[in-house]
Amino acid sequence: MKDSTVVITVRIDEELNKNLETIKRDLGISKADIIRNYLELSKCLIKQKNSVKSIDDQDFLIILKSYFRELVEITAEEEQINLGDKFARFINATALIKNKAEDLNFKLDLCNNLGFFRKYIDDQNYLLISKKFGPKKFVE
Repeated sequence: MKDSTVVITVRIDEELNKNLETIKRDLGISKADIIRNYLELSKCLIKQKNSVKSIDDQDFLIILKSYFRELVEITAEEEQINLGDKFARFINATALIKNKAEDLNFKLDLCNNLGFFRKYIDDQNYLLISKKFGPKKFVE
């Protein structure tokens, strides 16, 4: 069974089109795939004119992953655990809003889409998280 799709038409200014063309060239993917990837982010964030918010209306900040890792690494272990818990609550709250509270795949896709970690599941159905994601206590 094929997923149902919808065609949308959006007018964009020339500068935005040039940005998409540059990304297309750099990544070697179609403009449609680039746009789909951006639209996929609407599952977890809302871009307003002058802000970025989570779907539960919290302020959202986009930072470099390497900078985030550095911040986590210099944080005390107990705070790393608390921070990991806060991220888990955010993922769970987002899933709840989307009526996907029990959908583990949705939550893993959300983590993947937000850049937390890639969705790796082994042959025994265990989730594998890269050591590069963060310090051990944060991941736990």
